[in-house]
Amino acid sequence: MVICVQGTLTEEDRAAWRRLAARKNRVRKRWERGIWVGYGVIWAGWLTLKLFGVFTILTGARFLPHAVCADTPLWLKIFDVLDALALIGSGICLLGLFRRSPGRPPGHDFGRLLPMELPTDAPIRAAFFGDGYFTFWDARGKVRLGYSSIDEAWEDEGRFYLLFRDRPPMALPKRGFAGCGPEAFRDFLEDAAGFPAGFLK
Repeated sequence: MVICVQGTLTEEDRAAWRRLAARKNRVRKRWERGIWVGYGVIWAGWLTLKLFGVFTILTGARFLPHAVCADTPLWLKIFDVLDALALIGSGICLLGLFRRSPGRPPGHDFGRLLPMELPTDAPIRAAFFGDGYFTFWDARGKVRLGYSSIDEAWEDEGRFYLLFRDRPPMALPKRGFAGCGPEAFRDFLEDAAGFPAGFLK
């Protein structure tokens, strides 16, 4: 089965892409901001733990000479010394917990921000094959890619959008499908790429 798409993007297509890009970028920025805030809380907790450990050690060390030299009964002096040593030991234990700092946040990939404009004014020409590959033509000529290169697929009332890892996105107007309808392409894409196209209202 071969599905061909040909067409020219209209201003309506471009406006629809701008709406999609703005929505996706807002979501990605929120997630990224949430990760940084959460990581700031982790950093603050780690730093508080270490500072409390240092404070506990210093408190115990300050109290220890007083406990040894105080003019108190021996049994009370022993309890005071044990209290001071317990403070110092607790502080050492706190410093020993989570010895390594949290560092920088791990690489959470929410995807790069989408461009607000579609990258080409050239007519859309693409062919989708059942052998795991599809072909399209851009300003540099013919490009052949595997379906594994598609990161996300989105659909609205008038078009499909294919988002890639390392190249600009592609908009496929539904009016340009030849040989099948949008429903058949949706099913084909789900089988070929392994995930369905999310529908945008």
